[in-house]
Amino acid sequence: MVQGVGVVAGILVVWQLASMLLGSTSGSGISTVPSPSEAFSAFPELSAYWTGGFGLEAPALTSGDSFGNALLGLLQNGVATIYRLVLGVSIGLIVGVGLGVLVTWSRTLRETVAPLAHFARMMPLLAMLPLFGLWFGPTNLGVIVFVAFSVFVVLFVVTINAIENVPNFYSSYARSLGCDGARMRLSVVLPAALPEIRGGILLAMGFAWSAVIAGEFLGQESGLGRIIQRAGYFSQTDLLALMGVLTVIAAGITFALVSWGLSWATRWVEE
Repeated sequence: MVQGVGVVAGILVVWQLASMLLGSTSGSGISTVPSPSEAFSAFPELSAYWTGGFGLEAPALTSGDSFGNALLGLLQNGVATIYRLVLGVSIGLIVGVGLGVLVTWSRTLRETVAPLAHFARMMPLLAMLPLFGLWFGPTNLGVIVFVAFSVFVVLFVVTINAIENVPNFYSSYARSLGCDGARMRLSVVLPAALPEIRGGILLAMGFAWSAVIAGEFLGQESGLGRIIQRAGYFSQTDLLALMGVLTVIAAGITFALVSWGLSWATRWVEE
């Protein structure tokens, strides 16, 4: 706990020093690196992104910014981002792990498909974003599929490697007890590979957050990515810094929740 507080304090000190040293641009006076106080004071500007909902009406344009409306705006857009993230990660997880298990059933199939999976994993995902925009347009489906693809290319390869690393004696013992085929794969091999797959899932969460924020740049009407895009368009560096902090916090919370769930699922593993 004390170390965590010390790390946060150190980051804030470095951030403040960077703001003082870099200052503002000479022409426009825009802060190149806003100070922590400038970033957090930009929170009321999120009122502009509250469009009504949850049984409440959107504020009038003349009502000005307020902490309450800003909080509602953050909640509304955060829920939209989390919705796309959860669906995309779930689809990518199911397809990636499922196909990984199926491919390892056949050595020939594994040797044929695995190189293609490695090639897909090496592709720059953000460079493919315009293609997803072209295929799906500014829709929720496009963002969700892009997140799912980002997760899939990681977990597919990780699952294949994890299953290949399971010691052969696991299968031998299972066969000696009469377990074979799909039952052995699902009840012996996959659980034995799960600790290694766990690391791949945590790695994929980082890719998923990058993908969902980037995907929301493609004409979405809501989401944290939309706020970041508009803040950059209008050179609102204080709001950009604030959204960076809030996005990191949200990603950290989801990472902690997924890590806790995976630790529970693999609680039988010796540490």
